[in-house]
Amino acid sequence: MSELAIDNEAIKKKKTVLWISLAVVVIIAAFLTYIFLNAAPKLKGESLNAKEVRISWKAVRNAELYNVYRMDESSGEYKKINTVKESKFTDSSLKPNSSYWYKVAVIRNGKEEKLSSPVTVITKSLPAAPSKVSTEAVTFDSAEVKWNKVKDAEKYYIYRTDNDKDSFIQVGESTSNNFKDSKLRSTTKYTYRITTVNKNGESDFSSVSEAVTKEKVNDSGNSGNNLMNRGLATEQGDWLYFTNKSGFNSLYKVRKDGTSMTKLYDGYISNLNVVGEWIYFSNDYKLCKIKTDGSGYTQLNNDIGINLSVVGDWIYYDLAEGFCKIKTDGSQKVKLSDDHIAEFNIDGDWIYYSNISDRNRLYKIKTDGSNKTKLNEDISQTINVSGDWIYYENFSDDKHIYKIKTDGTSRQVVLANGVNMFNVVGDTIIYEYWEYGGRLFKSDTDGKNSVQLTDSHYNCINIVDNYIFCYDFDNRNLRVLKLKDDGKQLDKTMLNGSI
Repeated sequence: MSELAIDNEAIKKKKTVLWISLAVVVIIAAFLTYIFLNAAPKLKGESLNAKEVRISWKAVRNAELYNVYRMDESSGEYKKINTVKESKFTDSSLKPNSSYWYKVAVIRNGKEEKLSSPVTVITKSLPAAPSKVSTEAVTFDSAEVKWNKVKDAEKYYIYRTDNDKDSFIQVGESTSNNFKDSKLRSTTKYTYRITTVNKNGESDFSSVSEAVTKEKVNDSGNSGNNLMNRGLATEQGDWLYFTNKSGFNSLYKVRKDGTSMTKLYDGYISNLNVVGEWIYFSNDYKLCKIKTDGSGYTQLNNDIGINLSVVGDWIYYDLAEGFCKIKTDGSQKVKLSDDHIAEFNIDGDWIYYSNISDRNRLYKIKTDGSNKTKLNEDISQTINVSGDWIYYENFSDDKHIYKIKTDGTSRQVVLANGVNMFNVVGDTIIYEYWEYGGRLFKSDTDGKNSVQLTDSHYNCINIVDNYIFCYDFDNRNLRVLKLKDDGKQLDKTMLNGSI
């Protein structure tokens, strides 16, 4: 055989081997492609926090959807929990520090393919609950809660209840290990529990801690504007104190929710003041006091005074021979002025009064008896003080209501009506319209927006805790009224409108 023939035969064999090799490569490539396209996804898992995990995988070609299966420690079997379109899934509402196993199946051409290999994820642990929780009542309307710091805490949630039921509500949060709660009711038990919060979630509740808020104690025994109206009612903490002008003018107390009505004393009582555990009042024009529980009745001296006001530990009162003050225990009588005073109203460090010694002109004097100053030339009665203004009945101008700055400037008419008694609260005047049968009206402090409140005659207008305590002139007893939310109508009250 020639050399040329041998070379052609070798080339032929090489081509055959080449084609066979190429065919094998094609077959292997096709097989690998099939395996790749039909392979189940490979899962990755991570714990996000104590209640959530996330699993993910590479998107599978031509996959329409993915079914997600889960097995937990208790079930022992996989159950489908969701169907998703994206190649990831976040599972929530899980248990802290617990193991979960996941598998995913591809849905292609409407059919579910084989399940993937499992991935295991362990949820993170919740932070520890705070320990050694303690609560202290700070004032009548606030309490402070403290606890030990918790490692890795980002903040704390504070929960509170004011009853014996398991009705805790979140009232605040804190980044430190204490919290001051405010705007509480006096003499009320509050119970607290705390949780720790960080990126893993919120801990279980701490043990509970409780405290009873303190009783509210007045600095002044009554508002000066109520005392201008005979001082029939006042308040302290959760209690209302009042005198019923019918019968023996009995002294009562009642909780602001209308419960625990209690008679404390019978007498001819006016000018009620409450400071601490004592009620101070005029009994047949004598200075007296009695404890808020009805015990310890004491007449402080034999002076005859028409008006009195308690501020701190001093009682201010007027006598025919001058204006005086004594300590609340009846000691240290001090004469402040020789002026004969018709009535007075204390606001801060100043006493504003109608000076009988100067034909009832309006004066002011410091509570230590200094800086006596005349403020006007009007015959001034029913002196009310609100902010920088003094309101008064001007008997020099047919009992119209005037106002003047506390420095004696800016005198002006507010209501050109015949008024007998009135009380200023905030930006409102409640007044007895004498020219209209003594009915009660209200207006703004600039005299605008007058509205009739009653169809009967009332006076001695005392305003306490949004209630109007006043004297029913026709029926000779105390009435308790309240403005409705629209501010234009009166509503019956917890005391059934009368006592």
